[in-house]
Amino acid sequence: MTSKIWLSGITILVGPNNSGKSTLLKNIEGWFDPSIDDKISLLENLDVSISSDLKQYQEFEKDILQFEDGERRKKEGKTLVPLMKYKIFQPGSYDQQWYELETIQDEFVKKNVDYFRKHFFKYFVVRLDVKTRLQFIKDTGYSIIFTSRIGQNYLTRLYENKVDQKKLGDFVYEHFKWFPYLIKYPTHTGQMIKILADRNFSSNVKRNNENLNSNTGLLLDDLGDGIQYFVSMLLTILTYPYRIILIDEPEIFLHPPISRSFGRWITRISKEKSVSIVIATHSPDFLLGCLETTKDITIIRLNYINHRGTATHLNAADLGQLANDPLLRSSDSLSSIFYDLAVVTEDEKDKVFYNEVNQELLLEDRGLRNSIFLNAHGKYQIHRLIRPLRKTGLPVAGIYDLDVIRAKNEDDEPQVRQMWKGIYSAINIHPELAESLESERKCIELAILENKMDVKKYARKYPDIISNITNKLKVYGIFIVPIGSLKDWTNIAKREEWLGYALRWISNQTVKNDGVWTFLDGVKEWCDNPT
Repeated sequence: MTSKIWLSGITILVGPNNSGKSTLLKNIEGWFDPSIDDKISLLENLDVSISSDLKQYQEFEKDILQFEDGERRKKEGKTLVPLMKYKIFQPGSYDQQWYELETIQDEFVKKNVDYFRKHFFKYFVVRLDVKTRLQFIKDTGYSIIFTSRIGQNYLTRLYENKVDQKKLGDFVYEHFKWFPYLIKYPTHTGQMIKILADRNFSSNVKRNNENLNSNTGLLLDDLGDGIQYFVSMLLTILTYPYRIILIDEPEIFLHPPISRSFGRWITRISKEKSVSIVIATHSPDFLLGCLETTKDITIIRLNYINHRGTATHLNAADLGQLANDPLLRSSDSLSSIFYDLAVVTEDEKDKVFYNEVNQELLLEDRGLRNSIFLNAHGKYQIHRLIRPLRKTGLPVAGIYDLDVIRAKNEDDEPQVRQMWKGIYSAINIHPELAESLESERKCIELAILENKMDVKKYARKYPDIISNITNKLKVYGIFIVPIGSLKDWTNIAKREEWLGYALRWISNQTVKNDGVWTFLDGVKEWCDNPT
């Protein structure tokens, strides 16, 4: 299955493990740097356009000449400039090449994408994964590029930029209560820059990085992995003139609230610096932070099941509803997109009970693997979760108690009708079928109300009528408890602490070929082949 990715602003890749997120980041990096050999490719192609507008060229030349290092030369009337790309993962090494300015401009006007892909795009793309991130905060020599007077490494560039130093320091201090700062000190081979951290945020001396005794702070290397990885990402984003930054799992070692805050920060900085950032994440907190900051975001859910890969564009507005609606947010619904499937239940007891039944079934190789059970806070809210989650391409089933079929009384009828209208819409069935099902449901509801009969008694007296409508709804992932409610699965009479007794009942069952066990087997069967 093919899908398009627009490399502008923030793009977030989500999905379960082994769905291809990290591989896709490597593929994007490899497209911009043909010297990288990708053994597995999920990327068919990238369409890059170049404007022939001279103003656009002047902007590009300004960017590329940030890497100029050395004296220019003249050859046959043309200007040769030496460009140097510092090899960030090989400290102390660099790659210097000579280019003719006139040729660069000519190829730009010709819109020669292949020429720029071969020579220049690699300067503006970086990929950060767990293995490479910490390279950015290692002690480095103080080194200024000869012509442009711009630092050739990250710490030098940050040392020369007081504004970015303050952004880095303020944000890190807010979340870790350590204030990072830089010192420059002499060695027998030249000058070195170290990155240190201190609890004292207010020191003007530290803010100015002058005359500082390095013994007053701790080396960043001596602090935890979380702050080291965090600083390394901020350092990369703030200091180098990258146009495309690829980040794999930015939430590694971060507490959930910090992940959420980082999502907000990186979304703002992307717009501020006109940088495209592609992120692969497993963190609903990070995603939530991004959604809280902007709706102008691309979210793609990758999945790989039964030797078939899928890529689904997710609507940021739909996910924003899950993130911003207090009731839906409290259901942890945003976490669902990191699973293979979801089951929405009426309340917390239902969620815990059915999840525990599923865990027992998994021990027998029968259950719903890589699944999440959600609490919708009442039957009237289940369809509100199903609708946006199914739009993500996720198989989402709903479990209702039998009383969902009828209204308790005449006053309750409008609310129940509105709920069923929402259910039919959420499961996306044809209007004629929805009308037929609703007519069938109303007949059952009317018979129950006229005879003043309990819905469970009606189901026992007319099982064929009930099974007829419930079987039709199963086809669309709506499962109704045929014998009544959650508690009727166990025959446990106790009302107080019922859930505790029910969980023990689950673990003590030896025969699992009827009742709730086969009911959940039916949910699995639908999730394996959803309609």
